[in-house]
Amino acid sequence: MNSDPHKKPPGAGANQPPGLPWRELHPNFAAHSYLCFYYTSSFSGRAVRDVNRVVANVSGGHVADCKVDPNWETGTFGLFSTCQQAIRRGAVNNRSPYLFFFGDHAAASRERGVAGYYRLRWYAEGGTYAGDFCLAADKLHFVERPISFAEVNAHLGTKLSNRVPRLSMKLSTTESLGLLAMLEQQPDATAAYIREVRRLEQINARISGGLKYVNFGRTTSFTWDAAKDIKSLGIASTRTRSRNSTPENRWWCASCHATHVSRALLKLCPTCGEHGTLHESQ
Repeated sequence: MNSDPHKKPPGAGANQPPGLPWRELHPNFAAHSYLCFYYTSSFSGRAVRDVNRVVANVSGGHVADCKVDPNWETGTFGLFSTCQQAIRRGAVNNRSPYLFFFGDHAAASRERGVAGYYRLRWYAEGGTYAGDFCLAADKLHFVERPISFAEVNAHLGTKLSNRVPRLSMKLSTTESLGLLAMLEQQPDATAAYIREVRRLEQINARISGGLKYVNFGRTTSFTWDAAKDIKSLGIASTRTRSRNSTPENRWWCASCHATHVSRALLKLCPTCGEHGTLHESQ
């Protein structure tokens, strides 16, 4: 839809708000920002998300757990997934200006490192359950060499470690601006991240009968066109927020009654494609 789709939400001009269902966040640049964890790929030399992730199931065997956030392809967070909803809700409520992302992929080691940031501009109701939001950025900047926690601590006086934070933490305005400056010292490699994600998708497709995202049941990549499948995007849901995981990793669709396996609650049923119909399988 866009020649540079990770730069702007659907329908947005170069510097124009996109219109419904997306709303202007009007970020408060004096507010706190968030540092967020994501799983990085062991199949890549870049700190891309773990598109090929597979984990052991508690009942035996293994479960595909393909990751879709950070979604560099669209510059969104939470548009295609339900994970880390508390961060998105907090960012909307506080009008946070930035999301910074870290994984266990700093330089050539598996040390944790900060890989890049989103500058937030838009949000929309996620439509899956009450209090579910999606976020969209008007600028992304991800780097070839993630900045190790040790380096961040040395420059900013933070106390980041392999245990802290576990999934996320708030950053003060001073910490955010300092981390921003450190990342901006390296060229933006976001386009290279997207190309690498496409390569990893093809690995899945070759070994999984054409599925690029196995637990999602998807043969196609995540793009702005794919967002059209989220029929309730922008509509506040009255559905009670439920757990994002189940003991057996099994989910039941209230629409087609199919049961499928996934580590996390998905927005769309992999069988029928309906939005917001999955429940914990009893």
